[in-house]
Amino acid sequence: MKLILEYLEELNRNNNREWFNANKQRYIETKSHFDHFAQQLLDRLASEDLSLSGLRLEQCTYRIYRDLRFSSDKTPYKTHFSAYFAPEGKSSGLAGYYIHIEPEQGHFLKKSFLAAGAHCPTPKELRSIREEFLDNGQLLHQSIKSAAPFELDFESALKRPPKDFPQDSPWIKYIKLKDFTLFKPLGIRNLDDPKFLNECVDELLKCKDFNELLNRAIIFAREEM
Repeated sequence: MKLILEYLEELNRNNNREWFNANKQRYIETKSHFDHFAQQLLDRLASEDLSLSGLRLEQCTYRIYRDLRFSSDKTPYKTHFSAYFAPEGKSSGLAGYYIHIEPEQGHFLKKSFLAAGAHCPTPKELRSIREEFLDNGQLLHQSIKSAAPFELDFESALKRPPKDFPQDSPWIKYIKLKDFTLFKPLGIRNLDDPKFLNECVDELLKCKDFNELLNRAIIFAREEM
């Protein structure tokens, strides 16, 4: 982990193409170190969550190059390494498991963390997830509680209930969400420490029931389309 964090801290201070190209070999070595850990994590998760069976690592990890087309921030590189393990890969739009390695930079997302759930579902998928909460709120509520110490992010919640949903539902605080994501800060540890890998696996699998219920709603919406 020290190797990764030191590189990312320097990249954060020198986020330009000249520095990156001059340190390209360091990037290759650091990325290889993260990928080795991510592959072990994928293998362990897939052994417990069969929806991840057959995934390749390249379907789960991200490029370090930022998409600058629609961003006011023109720094060319991300200052973190991350991987998203979801059925059919990171671009599937399905709920999955996420790991994010980044030096702490004074913002709740500018640090290492684990996450799970569904981010930015399509309008039809969002409606289907909300209907799932309406019909099976107790199951979803229990899946969230069972994932502790993960906490559900309510930052995306609407101020008022969405149209066509009863505001007196006992699950209205969940129905008002636009994203359904569980977060847990990740302490800085050694990626080579088997205990750290075990911790990540054990913690992420606490979110398995939550992901399965979300994916049931997402897949139902797609089949209806």
